[in-house]
Amino acid sequence: MQQSAIETFNRDRFPSQAQLEAVCDLFAKNLPVFDDLNPKENAETIALRRTPDDYRRLLDSKTLLLACRTGDGVAGLLEWDPRDKDTVMLAFITWLLVDPNARGQKLSTKLHTEFENVCVPQAIQEHQKTTFQALAVHLRNPALGIYRHWGYSEEGAPQYNDGRRLFMIKSAANSK
Repeated sequence: MQQSAIETFNRDRFPSQAQLEAVCDLFAKNLPVFDDLNPKENAETIALRRTPDDYRRLLDSKTLLLACRTGDGVAGLLEWDPRDKDTVMLAFITWLLVDPNARGQKLSTKLHTEFENVCVPQAIQEHQKTTFQALAVHLRNPALGIYRHWGYSEEGAPQYNDGRRLFMIKSAANSK
């Protein structure tokens, strides 16, 4: 197993040009297609992340990024953003991707653990609201079982299941 390290990026700490290129490449090559009903959605998603400048704009707005480096470059990413609602705050995972060549090294677990232990507590402290970790997952995504294993559930989640995706939440451990 190769050594891996998690790096956190945001509007205050941008990745290098090479790191951004590696993130864009990972994203473009590994974006799963679970939604045959709306292939346009994938094209639009990639377009927002096609170049390092595109990703810089995302990071400058509200997207936050955890990138898992291995000896060969960026092997995984967890992209998320804080969504401040009226009475709660959602630490919403928008993407969790691992390069197929790096699977089996528990990189998604490492990324999620960093998100849960470092990013979510910072968001709780900053927003001072009841906080939930959240994600939307395509119903055909094989990672659905992993999300449930990590404690995410559709129980109590706002209903926006459109028959293609499922909204899942989990109470944040240190929530106010």
